Amino acid sequence: MRAERALPGLPQFNLPFALRLQGPLDIAALRKALNQVVRRHEALRTAFACEDEAVVAGVVVPDAVGPLLDVVDMDAGGDERVRRLNLKRAKLLAEQEAWAPIDPSRAPLARARLLSLASDDHLLLLTFHHGVADGWSIGLLFEEISKFYSSLRGRRRSPPVVAAPAFSDFSRWQRWWCGTDEAATQLAYWRQNLRDVAPIFGEAGSHRNPRLGTPTAHEPVQLQNGLIAQLTRFSAGQNGTLFMGLLTGLKALLLLHTGRTDLCVATAMANRTRPDMDCVIGPFENTVIIRTHLEPELSFAEAFARVRRGVLEAHARQEFPFDILAARLAEEDGIDPASLIQIYFTLQNPLRQPLKLKDVTIRSFGNIHREGQPALPIDQTWLSLMLKERPSGITGSCAYKSELFAERTMAQWMAGYAAILSSAVANPDLSLSRLPGRRAA
Repeated sequence: MRAERALPGLPQFNLPFALRLQGPLDIAALRKALNQVVRRHEALRTAFACEDEAVVAGVVVPDAVGPLLDVVDMDAGGDERVRRLNLKRAKLLAEQEAWAPIDPSRAPLARARLLSLASDDHLLLLTFHHGVADGWSIGLLFEEISKFYSSLRGRRRSPPVVAAPAFSDFSRWQRWWCGTDEAATQLAYWRQNLRDVAPIFGEAGSHRNPRLGTPTAHEPVQLQNGLIAQLTRFSAGQNGTLFMGLLTGLKALLLLHTGRTDLCVATAMANRTRPDMDCVIGPFENTVIIRTHLEPELSFAEAFARVRRGVLEAHARQEFPFDILAARLAEEDGIDPASLIQIYFTLQNPLRQPLKLKDVTIRSFGNIHREGQPALPIDQTWLSLMLKERPSGITGSCAYKSELFAERTMAQWMAGYAAILSSAVANPDLSLSRLPGRRAA
C-alpha cells in the first residue's frame, strides 16, 4: 500500500466505488480499457510534489503508464462456506480500499482491484484521489471504460487512443481569468454576500473547532422514492430543483436545532462553464457558499424561495476559486474560512453514463450509502450531508466529527431531516417553527 504524503492545498480524500460484476467478464479487455482511459486523460497521469512550500504538478507521458488493474483470486471452488467468508472479506477490503490513502507523488492517482470470486463473479474496487477527479469525471470515466471495453472484445488489436483536451489548459485559462474584470466582479459579490458572517456552531477559532485528523463518523441517510417524488413536484412548482428542496430542509433542520437564523452551507458546483471542458476528466468542482437568512415564522415555501435565490446567485458566480476567496476574506475582511464550511451539502445526480460491460450485470456492492462519496475528509467541516439519487429514492450519509457530535444526536438529526421534508411537502405553508424537530434550548 502506498504511503500518503500530505501536500498543502491538495485535497486529501478519495472517491471510492465498489461494483459487483456478474457474467462472462473479459478481464484482459477491462484492464486494457482502464489503461486506455488513463492514457487518454492528462489529469489521471498527473502527480504532485512540494517545492518551496508550493505544490507542483507533473504529468507522466501516456506510454509510461503501467498496468492499473490488480486481480486477486478469491475463487472458493464451489465451497459455499468459503464463498460466504470471501464475501465478508471482500466487504472489508472494499472499506479498506475506500479509506487507504493514495500517494499524490506517484501517478496515476488511482487504484483498481478486481476480486475474482468465481469465473463469472467479480468485485471491482475503483478509488480515485479527489485531486485529479470529481463527480462529473466519474461519469466520463465509466462511459469511456464501457466504450473501450466494447471495442476491445473480439479484437486482436487495441483501438487507437486519442488524447482528450488537457486539464492543464483549463488551469492556465483559470489563472488568466482570475485577473479579469469578470473575476473582480464575482469577488466583490462574494465579499459583500459573506460580510459579517458568523459560524453556525460555536465561535470561529474556538477550541471546539475540529482539529486536523479528528475522527469522522457516518450516519446513513435514506429518503424514500415517494417522498422524493413529492419534493421534486413541489420544487418544480416553485421554479426550483430537488437540490433546492433538500437544501431548504437541511437549513430548516439547522434552524430548529441551533436557533441560528443566519445559515451558511457550503456545496460543490460542477464549474464546467466552458463547453469544451464537458469531456475532460479533472477536478473542476468548486466550493460555493449558500447563505440564507431564515426566521421561524417563515413558511417552508417562503424559505424555499430564499434558498432558491441564494443557489441561483451562487450558480452564476461559481467560477471564482474558493481557495483564493477564502484567503482574501481572511486577509482583508477578517473572516475565518472555517466558519464558512462548517456544514457541507452535496447531491450527486445519477451518473450520466453508468458502467456498462457487454453481457455483464453490474450493481453496487457494500455500503451503497457512501458509494462515490469522498472519504478521508481532513478539514474543518463539522458535518457533511452527502446524498445520491437512485431509482428507489435518495441514499447517502452524514459524515460528522465524532468529538463534536454524539452518534445518538446525529441519528436523531437525520430522522428529523426526513420528518421535516415529509411534513413540508404535505403542507408547504406550515411555518418552520411548526415543523417536526427539536428546537434549540
